[in-house]
Amino acid sequence: MGSDDAKPGNVSDAINAAANLAKAVPIYDDALKPIASETGKALGTVGRVVNVCLAPVRGLVWSAEYVENWVETRVSKKLENEPEENIQTPDLAIAGPIIESLKFHGQKPEISEMFASLLASSMMKNKASSTHPSFVDKIRLMSAFDAQVFAYLAKQQTTSTTNIRRKHKVFTGETELYRFCNEDLLTLALGKGHKGDEVFRAVQASIETLVGLGLIVARDDATLTAPQRIKDYEKSEKSDWFSEFVNRGEVNGFTFSLKRSSVLLTQVGQNFSKSVFR
Repeated sequence: MGSDDAKPGNVSDAINAAANLAKAVPIYDDALKPIASETGKALGTVGRVVNVCLAPVRGLVWSAEYVENWVETRVSKKLENEPEENIQTPDLAIAGPIIESLKFHGQKPEISEMFASLLASSMMKNKASSTHPSFVDKIRLMSAFDAQVFAYLAKQQTTSTTNIRRKHKVFTGETELYRFCNEDLLTLALGKGHKGDEVFRAVQASIETLVGLGLIVARDDATLTAPQRIKDYEKSEKSDWFSEFVNRGEVNGFTFSLKRSSVLLTQVGQNFSKSVFR
């Protein structure tokens, strides 16, 4: 192949090349096909129930043609202001897994938009070097709520969070009841349908997931000292989310207190955020 053949084409050619991968990446139908007839006979009613329950899942899988059209539309939109000379054919190690993932995760807008932005970033000459193939798996392992939480944290870069601690009047030592929450994150969880204690637990679980993905560092022992962050602590601690704990007094022998903590983006998290948010 000559040197000219290796050069990327114009913007539409590069986008179409990425979109056309949808036809080349197979959907593994075996995992989603109805239960085989012999198995269905053996399982009887249970098999039929499972089959009915899986039917909506099968309907959510995007076809290759749908993925192709969606990618072409969304990536074109994200690259519409880029100079043509800055557009290149994406790395197959990034584009291929994205196409495959969209078939199964595309119906979640928070996730599909991150995939589209990541693909667009991999096609930009000035951003491709910081767009790592592992970013595909990081998106794939996120829930829609995780994506929202990370979007908030990425915008903040450093985030003031609060831990709720409790101490028993008889037993020594304090324990952490909930960790790494603030009122904005709790409001996000409430909007996702979580209620009661699950609001706090959902935020903590999402923070732990993002820590596991290497995107953030959550620090129990670090308090942010910038003036704006101190104001954030004070505002959050006065909110109903936290004040109700410290104002409730003793409950079943427990008293409650607040401890300031923080969440920071890692370098990987910074690169990731620049690649997936456009």
